[in-house]
Amino acid sequence: MGRKTKSSGLKIVKIQRSSNWHIHGTIHGRRVRQSTGTDDAEAAEVIRANFVKQITDQVVYGKNPEYDFNTLATKHLKENTKKTIIDDCFHIKKLKKYIGTLMMPQIYRGYDERGNPTHLEQFIFGEVKQGNSASTINHALTVINTIGNAASKRWRGPGGKPLLANWSSVQKVSQKEAKALGVKASRRGHVLTWDEQIVLFNELPLHLRQMAEFAINTGCRQKEVTGMKWEWFLTHPTSGIQYFVIPGEDHKNGQDRIVVLNEVALRVIEQCKGDHPVFVFTYKGRPVKKINNSAYQSARKRASLKLPDIAKSHVHSLRHTFGTRLRNQALCPEEERKDLMGHKSRTMTEHYSVPELRRMLDYCSKITHRPSTQMALLRNG
Repeated sequence: MGRKTKSSGLKIVKIQRSSNWHIHGTIHGRRVRQSTGTDDAEAAEVIRANFVKQITDQVVYGKNPEYDFNTLATKHLKENTKKTIIDDCFHIKKLKKYIGTLMMPQIYRGYDERGNPTHLEQFIFGEVKQGNSASTINHALTVINTIGNAASKRWRGPGGKPLLANWSSVQKVSQKEAKALGVKASRRGHVLTWDEQIVLFNELPLHLRQMAEFAINTGCRQKEVTGMKWEWFLTHPTSGIQYFVIPGEDHKNGQDRIVVLNEVALRVIEQCKGDHPVFVFTYKGRPVKKINNSAYQSARKRASLKLPDIAKSHVHSLRHTFGTRLRNQALCPEEERKDLMGHKSRTMTEHYSVPELRRMLDYCSKITHRPSTQMALLRNG
């Protein structure tokens, strides 16, 4: 064990095989051995002091403990298994300079009673000065809300109570506000009309058209489509429903995802069988690394000469279109849409039940054709 700081009860210390400071000691009969999550001595001392205050307030005064952003952000980074956690780490590192030592209820946008911008508002101004877009700023604000929601709904403290009694989500930078701040606004996801879909898909080479048809009928992200494997393809033993199960380690939020196949998606899968022993979507015997390649962009450019709004679309528009059609055409409730879009939601046990699979398939089957009219057939190959 290495250096120690002077303090009664709990101390911050350096231990072997770790660059971070750790809190060690005993307070009110409780033995403590935990990392502060930082290698900065001053920040670690603040975390130690806040920890001492929380325990003292709880034991001596019967108060519920309060948690600062640093503490909960560290918990988030340690426990979250999603593949994009490195992006959260990037934003948290910048946020800590502004709100790291603040208690979560003290984190909000706007101005204080003296008319000064809050710490979070100062963070936004700082990002604007650095030339970052509204989308980048909003990603950081989303991380704060993710942590706040987890602390108020899932994470438990003493007595089984949530770590936060409640959490008021911080407001994101709107399109109007982005314009006023002089930053690039977040790009809105274009939803393809049926006519735009037909024109665009008819311009795509066969292998890309198959991937696009699959994406717009399943809501899969680009990486989920390009990484789809035959070993994930299953047929339910009693209902005969066919679907993919993307393992959590290959999925964005770290949770297994079921992808049910309506008649269009299933037809695409049948066309791809036998092309490759491992991957579903390939070109000339090799897996396709991305849909948004030069061939896709050229096809979109040609299609936009016929219908100009196609130029506003991008590959993620296929997923946006799937979600919008579920809501407007299939009248799919929000909770079911979350499941079908692959957001973290209910347990896999519920998803594997025959009634749940049938319900998911029923909603997906309602978006295979243009409402009230028969969809024009796509040209072959």
